[in-house]
Amino acid sequence: MKKLTIAILAYVLIFILALEILLRVIQWGQAPLHRIDPILGHSPIPNAQGWHTVEGHEYIRMNSIGHRDVEHSIKKPANTIRIAVLGDSYTEALHVDLPEAYWKVAESELNEHCSNIGESTVEMVNFGVRGYGTAQQYILMQNRVWQYNPDLLLLGFLGVNDVAENSKELDNNGISRNPFYVFEGDELVLDNSFHEHPIFIQETSTTAKIKLGLLRYFRSAQLYRYARGYFRQMSAKKEEIESSPVKNTLLPDGLNREVFAPPETEDWHTAWKITETLLEWISNEAAKHGIPFLVAVIGSGIEVHPDLAIQKQFLAAYNLDDFLYVDRRLASHGAKNNYSVLSLTPILRAYAEEHNTFLHGFPNSIPGTGHWNQKGHGLAGKAIAEWLCEKL
Repeated sequence: MKKLTIAILAYVLIFILALEILLRVIQWGQAPLHRIDPILGHSPIPNAQGWHTVEGHEYIRMNSIGHRDVEHSIKKPANTIRIAVLGDSYTEALHVDLPEAYWKVAESELNEHCSNIGESTVEMVNFGVRGYGTAQQYILMQNRVWQYNPDLLLLGFLGVNDVAENSKELDNNGISRNPFYVFEGDELVLDNSFHEHPIFIQETSTTAKIKLGLLRYFRSAQLYRYARGYFRQMSAKKEEIESSPVKNTLLPDGLNREVFAPPETEDWHTAWKITETLLEWISNEAAKHGIPFLVAVIGSGIEVHPDLAIQKQFLAAYNLDDFLYVDRRLASHGAKNNYSVLSLTPILRAYAEEHNTFLHGFPNSIPGTGHWNQKGHGLAGKAIAEWLCEKL
């Protein structure tokens, strides 16, 4: 029995070694790019590298401060207009090559076509992180952004989930990983109770740190994690399709009527109140630093679906007039609180319908769902560049 056990272990080790060699030969890997963070809940790992293959197929390199971007000196170069960009997964842009990310496209467009910058050079500095709501973006701004002395602050606001992610009651990511702001009476205060959550405690344990190390350096471990996550994701998506009132159309995770309509419950009223207060705080911080604050509202796949009939089917199923409640509300709030808002949905929708093309989805994901593809990023980047040029 002992010899048999040793033989089995030897075969397993040989198999794992062979698999490890094969994965490296074919250059497959999905090293973790993010880790638990006691201030922000989670954050990118500085200098982390690895493949992102869930949507798109890109080799990702984080810079030395842990963002998906090139290196930037803290001291702003002479004759440079520096724009700091906050946002979530659309802004982190793991799904496309770095030059194809919307803010890099905007940077190129401004430098090539914006006469308002004169002899200066525009430099976009990316601080986008997947899963971040407005609370984490506000905290990140306070702790990191200002040291880079930006001339303008741009926020990519994802209409379909940023409001919910600012609420402990509505957030799909759960309190195990996020700091929140909550009202105590009329005062909005920081809630770091995620530190006490069993999952946070588990993920900061020695065992979790060892697991993270194994995942960073062993591709066979990455493959196991990827396969397990993939089958779980496919099962969840199948269930979502079957339960959707819009048949044969996969809706973004967590998408529901409330993200497109005025709030009808106390939780949604509070989520909006928190969101607008945080945006007011960000705008006030930007004003204190003497720079403009701008918000670009990002839409979901259904909002820019190339088939108008599918859009109408969704609106009818959820008893909605249109998709632009978030855009209108933010525009109104911005007008009262010294920040400008660009609604990207009408621009991208017009292109998608005219050219009958999906702006969300990749060959290895479902068309029309998930994040912007290369075409979506490109169109958004050009639209943002034209808008920013007027502000510079």
